[in-house]
Amino acid sequence: MDQSPELEFEGIGFVVRGGIRCNDREYVAEVEVYLDGQLMEVAKLPANSHSRRNELTWKYRLPKGKHKVSFKWLNPRADATINASEALIYSEKPPLTPPVGGK
Repeated sequence: MDQSPELEFEGIGFVVRGGIRCNDREYVAEVEVYLDGQLMEVAKLPANSHSRRNELTWKYRLPKGKHKVSFKWLNPRADATINASEALIYSEKPPLTPPVGGK
């Protein structure tokens, strides 16, 4: 994870999926998550696969509109990486295409 990546979106909620890799299974990354410039949480991301979070961060029931999520890794290590694999954005609008098997 870059020290200050950002996600800009328009919607009413989001989920950022991903995880951490580190050979030291005792390591717990601490990441400040900001939503619209305000500290939302300090996410604790364990390297241990038995106690890790599959979602880096999430927030639902946001006011409809444009939002920005940014991150600051508080305790980076040279042997650790944090990867954001996908972002799910929630909207009040119906999907552009029907779901698989749907009409």
